[in-house]
Amino acid sequence: MPKSRIITFSRNVFLPLTTVCHNRCGYCCFRTPVQPGCLMPQEEVERTLKNGAALGCTEALFTFGERPEREPGFPELIRAAGYATILDYCMAMCKKSIEYGILPHTNAGILTYEEMERLRPVNASMGLMLETTAGIPAHATSPGKSPDVRLAMME
Repeated sequence: MPKSRIITFSRNVFLPLTTVCHNRCGYCCFRTPVQPGCLMPQEEVERTLKNGAALGCTEALFTFGERPEREPGFPELIRAAGYATILDYCMAMCKKSIEYGILPHTNAGILTYEEMERLRPVNASMGLMLETTAGIPAHATSPGKSPDVRLAMME
């Protein structure tokens, strides 16, 4: 097969809806406790989408910590923002992304089949990181990073 000199890419915007996460990965510098600024405000999401659309972005990457509702104080925080769960907030922001002509891609960590079904109508794609298939010390306090759990979700 001849070598190809074509490289493809998509311009995207990165939208970390929250930095709160139930996992405690030994290498993570992204996770924060529930604190001011840990939830990206809807106005900031919309401003980012608007600016991204103006710059020709075609994809919006929505991320958030895995199961943030399991962290003390987060359920109250998300309710104060007008949503029952982070998944409800993500769905609403994915709809905004579509309104701006940007395809939503959600990477939310471990989801149930039902949660994926809920996200399906408002996502062009969804992703799940499988960092390793080995049980490593860095994931000892991260139940969602178990290789068996991640592989089961992919099935």
